[in-house]
Amino acid sequence: MAERRGQVVCLSVVALGLGCQPDQPAPSGQRLIVAVTIPPQAEFVERVGGDGVEPLIMVPAGAEPHTYEATPRQLVRLSEAQAYAQVGTGIAFEQVWLERIRAANPRLLIIDCGAEVPLVDGDPHAWLSLRHARTMAAAVRDGLCRLDPAREAVYRRNWEQYAAELAALDSTLAARLGASGVRAFLVYHPSWGYFARDYGLRQLSVEQEGREPTAQRLGQLVDELRRERLRTLFVAPQFEPRSARAIAAEIGATVVTADPLPRRYLAEMGRFGTALAESGR
Repeated sequence: MAERRGQVVCLSVVALGLGCQPDQPAPSGQRLIVAVTIPPQAEFVERVGGDGVEPLIMVPAGAEPHTYEATPRQLVRLSEAQAYAQVGTGIAFEQVWLERIRAANPRLLIIDCGAEVPLVDGDPHAWLSLRHARTMAAAVRDGLCRLDPAREAVYRRNWEQYAAELAALDSTLAARLGASGVRAFLVYHPSWGYFARDYGLRQLSVEQEGREPTAQRLGQLVDELRRERLRTLFVAPQFEPRSARAIAAEIGATVVTADPLPRRYLAEMGRFGTALAESGR
């Protein structure tokens, strides 16, 4: 309760200090500060913005965006930001905090990274599609061009390079997964639905609607694992329950970490795709 009171006081102080100002670029010679909700977006900002832009991550690595609460220090730092790049797909943190952030810093340019991303069944994890990541990075590009039109050519060139790398990895994973014979994969928390869709795979999940599996569900999973010849359980470090390894042992699977909120997005997507392709051997 004391922490929440501190957050409210902090928000009020920041709001009084800023007043109602339009979005504006950083003072000459300073880097633009773009706040983001989750770590993968920080790579989008860095790759598109280059040396002239600094990301500020609100939900840090290892934290869980369904339950994380912004700290007073983060809210004060937001007073220095010129933009906030929201995921825009229904992340719980944004549903709780975005309006408070707007009130605290009215001059923030809000960039909606999910505005042009079609959601499937309300699944918010759209960034786990390399194809959607290109679109989300393009939203960052357009926001930076609005804030800093003098560097528009730089932002567009940077985005084109990053988009090409995303497309190249997408093609590589499509070929690798297609040749692997893998048709399905098992996760504990169902974060990877868009990835599965992109490569024609089925995502099987231990957890269903936020709940651990019943005995009946475990029996079904064992049958599916045998049918699909799956031997790997992919577990997110943010969500890993103590029971994950026990469940993996019960169903005869090996636990492998797969981070759906990676700070190094391209590297982790490549690592996950490779591990998935190799899991079918």
